[in-house]
Amino acid sequence: MTYLAEDPVASSADLFEDNTYLTATLNYLDTAKDKIEATMPWFRFINRIGRDADYKEDSAISEVQHSVDDAEVEVYDMRGVKVGNSTEGLPHGVYIVRQGCDTRKVAI
Repeated sequence: MTYLAEDPVASSADLFEDNTYLTATLNYLDTAKDKIEATMPWFRFINRIGRDADYKEDSAISEVQHSVDDAEVEVYDMRGVKVGNSTEGLPHGVYIVRQGCDTRKVAI
C-alpha cells in the first residue's frame, strides 16, 4: 500500500481492518516519516518503508477523505444499547449517533 503524502491525514484506526496493519506494507514519503509515525492510523502499520518522491505504484492511495455521507448510521441509547439505524420515530431522549468515523450526542 502506498500513501505518498507530505501531511498524512489523521483518521480512526478502523480505516483499515486489523489484519491489514499486521500484513500490509505501507510505502510513505521519506520526508513524512515523523508525521507517519505520529499519525493515526498510519503508525499502526507494522511494516513501513520510506520512499523518495519519485516512487510510483499503480495502487497508490491518492487521497483520504472523511466522508460519512455513505456510511451506515447506528443509534445507541445512553446505556450503549443499539436502538436502530435512524433517529426517526425514537421517543424523546438523548442518543449517541455514529456514522462512519463521526460520533455525536443527539437530543430528540
